Amino acid sequence: MKKKYLFLVTVVFSLLTCFNAFAGEWKQDNVGWWYANEDTTYAKDGWKWIDGRCYYFTPEGYCLLNTLTPDGYTVDGSGAWIVNGVVQTQGAQDAQAVNEYKIGSLTFTQPAGFTLYQQEDEYYMFVSNTENKAIGIFCENMGMDISSYGADLAQYMDLILDLAMEGSIGPYTARAQKQLTSGSWVRYDYASTTQLGIPGALKAYVRLDGANLLMVMFIEETVSLDTDSIMNSSLR
Repeated sequence: MKKKYLFLVTVVFSLLTCFNAFAGEWKQDNVGWWYANEDTTYAKDGWKWIDGRCYYFTPEGYCLLNTLTPDGYTVDGSGAWIVNGVVQTQGAQDAQAVNEYKIGSLTFTQPAGFTLYQQEDEYYMFVSNTENKAIGIFCENMGMDISSYGADLAQYMDLILDLAMEGSIGPYTARAQKQLTSGSWVRYDYASTTQLGIPGALKAYVRLDGANLLMVMFIEETVSLDTDSIMNSSLR
């Protein structure tokens, strides 16, 4: 668990050092149009916001054009999502329908102003469109449903979480139990993560959800996000 915590934190923090590298370019081959990111990856597997418009990409990375997407939305000849013939731009509509992600037993709705940057298995990376801020989400099946073991084990697991967070990220400056709309979470605040060699501030929300360990991390160069509000509005 410590190794996975450290991996996720390091990857998300690395996003804050390379915001200028998020721009990519459209390319075309004999199959169709695809979008190449500057980090040598390409857009694939569903909806992606690019330059303020939303496009649907196949698992092979090709943009759907002038058709209905597998989830029932319409795209025009350029591939952009349209409603009644009008291209939908980012922030101009409720994007919930195309920006929901299943995380364990919960559903995460991508916050306004953030774009999904990377998804791999149960790791999700979202970055701010305008500022050096990132959200990392981690879900791991622990192979043991603690809810069936009673309150004593739950209390013991809280201690395990404390040790894991301190061991993988470092000493936290504050710890608080948070009762949010999605349930109970433990929030760990880090004013500095210089022990990772990367500047920035971190708030990590952690919970054991049946057999799943869930963590939602908010990382930014300066602390300004109302993370409790985002958790309440984005998770259900």
